[in-house]
Amino acid sequence: MREVANSIFISGLSKHRIIRAEAVRLPKDNGDRDITEDFSAPGVSTSGGPPSRPFLSYQVKPGEQGPVRLKISLNGTNVVDQTLSDPVGRTFNGVIEHGVLEPEGNELRVFVPSDPPGSVVVSNLILRYCAAEEIALPDPDAYVPSSGSGF
Repeated sequence: MREVANSIFISGLSKHRIIRAEAVRLPKDNGDRDITEDFSAPGVSTSGGPPSRPFLSYQVKPGEQGPVRLKISLNGTNVVDQTLSDPVGRTFNGVIEHGVLEPEGNELRVFVPSDPPGSVVVSNLILRYCAAEEIALPDPDAYVPSSGSGF
């Protein structure tokens, strides 16, 4: 085992978190109009300019029965509020302000209000964010014996 002598701190790494890949129809058959997903975002940067703000990517497929309103909130902050009028599936992105996403204990809620009365299938909720991470580097002066007949 090699000893790790040095490390560097890198900020601005692009990371992603798959919050929910599976499709869910809202409202559900049992009448529930929302889902919630708990997740973490290790190393998330809570400061910086607009290029480092997190964003949520998600797919929707509205039902055939009229318009549907979709609301998505993160930690109680509304990040999406849109009405979908036609039954065409699409992928959308929503930018999230700094300070909303936390390293731990995040809750994403997807909600379909009853007015208008339509339905929607939501899937592929993926969060992308900038993170900082400490990476250990091997000591460049440490001798590492060769393990083969190599050159």
